[in-house]
Amino acid sequence: MSLEDLEKELYGQRPTHTSTPNPVSQNKETPTSNPSRFDPWGTGGAQTTLSRDTNAPHTNSTQKTGVMGRGILLGGIIVLLVLMGFAGYYLYQYFTTKDIVLSIATPEKISVGEPFTAKLSFENISTKKLIAPKISLALPEGVVFVDSPDKRTQEADIHDVNPQETIQMEYALLVVGKSQQAYELDGSVSYGYESASLASRFDKGVSTSLVAMDTVLGLEVTAPEKTINGEEFDINTRYQNTSDHDLASTTIAFTLPKGFIITGSSVPLGKDTTVSIQTIPAHGEGMITVSGYMVGDEYSYFTTQVDARAQIGGIIVPLMSKTISISILPSPLAVTITRDRATTPDVVYAGNRISYQIRIENTGDIPLVDAIAQITLDNSLFDIPSIQGTGSFDEGTKLYTWTAAQVEALKAITPHTAFSIPFSIMLKNIQTQDILQQKNIRIRAQVTSPTVSPLVSAKETIGVSQVESKLGGALGFSQQAYFKEPLSDITNNGSLPPRVGSPIQYTLHWKLDGMGDFSNSTVRATLSPGVSWTGKLKVSGTDVVPTYNTRTQEIVWSIPLLTATSMASTTPEAVFQVTFTPSTQNSGSTFEIISDARITSTEVVSQKQISTSVKGITSRQLQDEKLPEGYYRVLPK
Repeated sequence: MSLEDLEKELYGQRPTHTSTPNPVSQNKETPTSNPSRFDPWGTGGAQTTLSRDTNAPHTNSTQKTGVMGRGILLGGIIVLLVLMGFAGYYLYQYFTTKDIVLSIATPEKISVGEPFTAKLSFENISTKKLIAPKISLALPEGVVFVDSPDKRTQEADIHDVNPQETIQMEYALLVVGKSQQAYELDGSVSYGYESASLASRFDKGVSTSLVAMDTVLGLEVTAPEKTINGEEFDINTRYQNTSDHDLASTTIAFTLPKGFIITGSSVPLGKDTTVSIQTIPAHGEGMITVSGYMVGDEYSYFTTQVDARAQIGGIIVPLMSKTISISILPSPLAVTITRDRATTPDVVYAGNRISYQIRIENTGDIPLVDAIAQITLDNSLFDIPSIQGTGSFDEGTKLYTWTAAQVEALKAITPHTAFSIPFSIMLKNIQTQDILQQKNIRIRAQVTSPTVSPLVSAKETIGVSQVESKLGGALGFSQQAYFKEPLSDITNNGSLPPRVGSPIQYTLHWKLDGMGDFSNSTVRATLSPGVSWTGKLKVSGTDVVPTYNTRTQEIVWSIPLLTATSMASTTPEAVFQVTFTPSTQNSGSTFEIISDARITSTEVVSQKQISTSVKGITSRQLQDEKLPEGYYRVLPK
């Protein structure tokens, strides 16, 4: 059906016949005004034909425009793809030159104290020359450069690297840290390109982790787990070079406990009980034996430490440390020293006499004959001439000794019997500096007998005991008055002697002195009638200043903590100014400036509460060097 027939069908106009009209005749058809023809648009057939003819050229133009747009779009895409290809090729050519190969190679097995070589390789696998490369290696704590142990990083400038060229750097390293620990080495390289279009420098890094599995020197220390006082025993130290190289300049040091008496050694012991070994061959080994006996408190433990170190280049490398612990079993000669009337905590004070008892008991089954008892005064705070007892003091050895000549029971101590030896001694009137150095008082008692049980490999039977007391503190306080103040910070006005109606100023000094540690120390005093606080003051040795209550005229100085250290360095002191205006009632007489001062405090060591007071100050008690006659008496107006 043609377009025209469709229109006619839609609007109710049907063709007069169903056959297709002759196109020639149709083209020749002209519009008429026959009213019998239906024309809904009010136009003739010619007009309809003319409308179709004018629309045909417009349709062709649109089709041509669409084809042209698609062509332009396709061309743009092709151009863009070409440009991206060029750009990709350009970027590939330049950025693939960054992909150089950097690696670190180390031995598979590394030991503490054995030098090894690390190789840092830098390979240029690109097609570009790399300009002015700088290569570096950074080490962690525990690893050092053998030639420069103080440095953590080594850097090197190398020549330009051509394509496919490899640069390899070698570093002599040494692990000086602990074994069974991982250490990470960090390598890096920085470089540029010949091309001016890429002027920036590029960096690349690499890390590798290594584990020091063991040490170059093995160490094994053996000794008995238990001993008794005076029994001789051996400390055996076996060492072995576990590496494939000789180990030179090795030192093995013994740290022995106090009270250990050396009786011999398999090799000579040098200063500080050390053994120096010039060379230990690869996989070589040796043994060092130190013999001796221990004198200490029963049921106590003591430790012996053995340290091995080697000098490698200019580096002292700690290789191995071993510690053993040995307990002291009860001796058949049981000794106990105690202080009479000991407190809890046990505190003694300077200037006091202290009484002790040494109790001696034979717990064995055989008599212990010709015993000797001795005490060691462990510091210089004892007043040696003040010792009261039946023994004798040796100035050379500083030992106070009893023998059977003074104590008959020492001649033969029968099995399962006990007795006591009393003595007493004074403590010196020590100064603050002494208590800073020694805060404890210690006395050690030792009883020996040449009788030895057949089951014990000891030179003699020994019993040991010691008692320790804390040195308590002492806190002193003083107050002084001046008319002419020694400190330049405060100036007093007025004149001496004072005169009725004329104000005069004084400065009062509160000074704390003593030894030990004290808490919550408070000083209180009251100004006398007619005396007032000016507010001028200066403190030293503490940051706390006195306060004044105008209603009560009370001065309070509270210090939370006083330590022996602070009192030794700077005496705590407070200086404050007061004013007195004499009245006619004061004429011709003296007057009081400040009342009695009282200090309360708590001693830290014993938690003992202390309280001390000092008398007040009158106008007669000025501390000035030169005072006029009658300076203390008020003159009439």
